[in-house]
Amino acid sequence: FGIDSETGIVFVASQLDRETFPMFSLKIEVRDKAEKVTRRSAVTTLNVIVDDVNDCSPVFVPSSYSTRVPEDLPPGAVITWVQAQDPDVGPGGQVRYSLVNDFQGTFEIDVVTGVLRITMDLDFETKQFFNLTILAADKGVPSLQSQTFVEVEVVNINENLYAPYFTEFAVRGSVKENSRAGTSVLTVSAKDDDKGRDGVLGYFIHGGSGLGTFTIDEDTGVIYTAGNLDCETRNSYWLTVF
Repeated sequence: FGIDSETGIVFVASQLDRETFPMFSLKIEVRDKAEKVTRRSAVTTLNVIVDDVNDCSPVFVPSSYSTRVPEDLPPGAVITWVQAQDPDVGPGGQVRYSLVNDFQGTFEIDVVTGVLRITMDLDFETKQFFNLTILAADKGVPSLQSQTFVEVEVVNINENLYAPYFTEFAVRGSVKENSRAGTSVLTVSAKDDDKGRDGVLGYFIHGGSGLGTFTIDEDTGVIYTAGNLDCETRNSYWLTVF
C-alpha cells in the first residue's frame, strides 16, 4: 500500500490476493510542518480487510481417477467419489458436480457430494471400459469450472456358487470429531465360500446418510472419514455396505 503525503489517501500499490493475505494492518503517521518549533506527530492503525472475488477455479484432488467395478454390481451402487476444492468464500467457493457424458444414463453423480453411482446393469461382454468426464463448477459470478477424468473398468464375473455374507448384520464404530480426513473408523468383514477369484471380495458403500462423509477401502473393508466432522451439527451416520 501507499499513501498520498498531502491528502492522506491510502491506495493499493501492488496486486492483492485474499487467499494469501486476507487482512493487512498498517501503521500510519501524520506530522505537522512546523518550522520554528518542534514538529509534532501522531500514529494510527488502519486495518485493511481484502474482500473476496471469484478468481479461483475448483481444483480436483487428485487430478484424475480410476476404479474397477464388478459387472454384477447392482444399480445404485457407489463406484467412486470425486472431490474438488475451491479456496474462494461464499458462493464462489461452493462447488457443484456434473457429468459431461453419462453413457445413456449408465452413470449419475451427486451434484453436491461428488458421489458417482451406476444406474444400470453393466455387462463385461458388451463394454469393458468407460471414460467419464466430470465438471466441477463454483456458484460465483461468473462461474469458474474445471474437469477431471474417471476411468471405469468393468470386471468380468464368472458364474459362482455362493454369495458373500457378513458375519454380523450390523456393526457400530466411533470417531472423534477433530479427526483428520482419512482416519479409519472401523472394519467390516465378509466371507465367501467360493474358491479363487470368485471368493475374492470387494467392499462398496451402497447407501446411507454418510455418503460422501465416509469412504471404504475396496479390498480391506476399512471405513475412513472423507472430510471434517462436527459433532454439534451431526453426531451419527449410517451406511449400507455391499
